[in-house]
Amino acid sequence: MLIAIAYSGGCYGTYLNWVLDTLSHRQDIVSPFTSTGSSHQFSRQISLTVKQLLDTNSGLVRVHPKDHSTDSLSQQMNKICEHADSVIYLYPDSDSELLVINNYTSKIWTDWWHTHVTKTELAHTLRQSWPVELDADIDQVAVWIKREFMSYYLFGSWRSQVEWYHPDRWQHDKCLTVSVWDLLYNFTDTVANIVAFTKMSTQRPVTDLVDYHQIMLSKQQFLEHDHVCKSIVEAVVNDRVYHWSPLSLVSEAYIQDQLRQKGYHLRCDGLDLFPTDSVTLRTLTYKHHEPI
Repeated sequence: MLIAIAYSGGCYGTYLNWVLDTLSHRQDIVSPFTSTGSSHQFSRQISLTVKQLLDTNSGLVRVHPKDHSTDSLSQQMNKICEHADSVIYLYPDSDSELLVINNYTSKIWTDWWHTHVTKTELAHTLRQSWPVELDADIDQVAVWIKREFMSYYLFGSWRSQVEWYHPDRWQHDKCLTVSVWDLLYNFTDTVANIVAFTKMSTQRPVTDLVDYHQIMLSKQQFLEHDHVCKSIVEAVVNDRVYHWSPLSLVSEAYIQDQLRQKGYHLRCDGLDLFPTDSVTLRTLTYKHHEPI
């Protein structure tokens, strides 16, 4: 029997792999968690490309559906579903979008900037569109420039990669779509549904993993960022008072992006230290007559 976990980076695919693998045996439970909250210390994980999966006939495996940015997610998922016995499709929802993007940029690569900017054509865009020296190392680029750059390029690129919101347009009888939110906050019922759907054999109850799940949640830095950032944008737009603790650069860029979508532009030149209250942030915005 071949069970595939299909997901994009940052959606807790390795964690779900560990959960299902641990349920399948009676050996001592070994925590997979790293200091960043990822599950990348899990030793029995099998991560495949779609092409490799099509040459595999049994086991519990993980796969990123899109090998290339030009791939059709629906076509790739169809290939996976037609070959595997069952597929679990982990996908972010509107309440975990920013959580997943933060995970994507901070947990997968040692340095997202060097991997996805300095080694790509985006490095030229950065240097042409902002006051950045042609020979400047990315570590020397001002925080406000990195934030604004992310606000223009990161979120559109990510949404294109995951073809947001793909589950509304695609389904398959051999696939169970599981939201990241349900995996995190409806853990036992969600795992029970997965076990029933895949018809996998288990050797221990999911309740054995509840304490480990709580440990995993405690290690997640960005769990509240979706709610907080939406509250910030709402407070700025409606001129309400709201305070927050310092956020990641990705989340600050998300706020800048969302404000811009509502017609509010940020006076960000030199703004390396992002405000932590809506009153100050609102004074740093100016509004266009029509949203862009």
